[in-house]
Amino acid sequence: MKIKMEIKYHFKPNTVYCGDNLRVLKYFPDECVDLIYIDPPFFSGRNYDLVFGDKYAIRAFQDTFEGKSETYLSFMEDRIRELHRVLKPTGSFYLHCDWHASAHLRILCDDKIFDPKNYRNEIIWRIGWLSGYKTKKIGWIRNHDTIHYYVKSKDFTFNKEYIPYKDDYVRRDGKKPTGKGLPIEDTWNCSRGDILNSISIMSFSKEKLGYPTQKPEKLLERIIKASSNEGDIILDAFCGCGTTLVVAKRLKRKWIGIDVSPIGCTVMADRIGYQLKDIQGMKYSLEQAKNLDWMDFQKWTIKAIDGIPLTKKGADKGIDGWQSNNKFNESVPIEVKQHTIGRPDVQKFNTIIEREKKKGGFMIAFKISKPAIIEIKRLKRETKRDIIFINFDELMDKGILMRKGATKPDNVKMLF
Repeated sequence: MKIKMEIKYHFKPNTVYCGDNLRVLKYFPDECVDLIYIDPPFFSGRNYDLVFGDKYAIRAFQDTFEGKSETYLSFMEDRIRELHRVLKPTGSFYLHCDWHASAHLRILCDDKIFDPKNYRNEIIWRIGWLSGYKTKKIGWIRNHDTIHYYVKSKDFTFNKEYIPYKDDYVRRDGKKPTGKGLPIEDTWNCSRGDILNSISIMSFSKEKLGYPTQKPEKLLERIIKASSNEGDIILDAFCGCGTTLVVAKRLKRKWIGIDVSPIGCTVMADRIGYQLKDIQGMKYSLEQAKNLDWMDFQKWTIKAIDGIPLTKKGADKGIDGWQSNNKFNESVPIEVKQHTIGRPDVQKFNTIIEREKKKGGFMIAFKISKPAIIEIKRLKRETKRDIIFINFDELMDKGILMRKGATKPDNVKMLF
């Protein structure tokens, strides 16, 4: 059973919010942000996996909506209405989507939320070059996303951008051009000088985190530079892995990120050097945690000690995750228990550690019994294998985690 978290949010620039963006936005005042970019679920009917630089995948979010377009559009209408409310009169709104719902979302925004005269552009972003299985399709190959660009009034912020002339570029009369360059059109990554490829086709990109819908920083840089100025507030209400925040911060803008996934919020906090304890909506009491969806709780606790959660039981052979930034100086198994850890649990976990040929491992739970503690001490004395127990309440105490060897000093700033 999932519990309804009684969390009250407060508006504050340079903040990450963990929770349903509709609920978070209701706490924001009217006309408080300068630019909104969202990359919401595409109504594609797919589940996405999030891979943290490893082979272990995490179900970060679902893009299903039970296959019903009316459910999806109702979901989007509620949220875009709130986004329109918090957008300043001089602000801009960029809605990133693809063919699954582009037409529906355009009609929704035109007819119910934004005045049609405030629709500025349908931006076509060509994803990049073609290769592999996509080239085998019978028919025209889809190779673009759509970004709907709206403003709230005729007095909107826009800084015109240009693509620098190539060295061999000449005018029709054969003369070298003067000026800033070629004005950027509403078709992006479609010309020789405009390189803006998707991260998904760039196998060796240093930006790549494994997040399935991650967008390149250059894409957000173009939008943020054009539709905001230094000091303006940029909002991404489907923030994912935090690319919008990374770019906004680098360009000296203020930023706000919202995402429903604790894992996503952890990733974005890591990227921008934000402390987990400051994420609004991330703190759970012991009683609330007991009633959270178990998989969500399990993944969050493992990430709290810089671990890599596993997706499924069975294939993992009794292991819930792995952690390498520890006193053992090697990757060791993690097990998370809903119940009080007993002596048999410790013995089973010891067998796993022995099987994996590791020095030790971490067990995370709400409580541990006295016989289990005695068994841990015995195993350490007789086998040298060190099983470290971490209570849920200790996850947010950096001092305890360091003393227990669950993280190293140079990594604490990233986690808390």
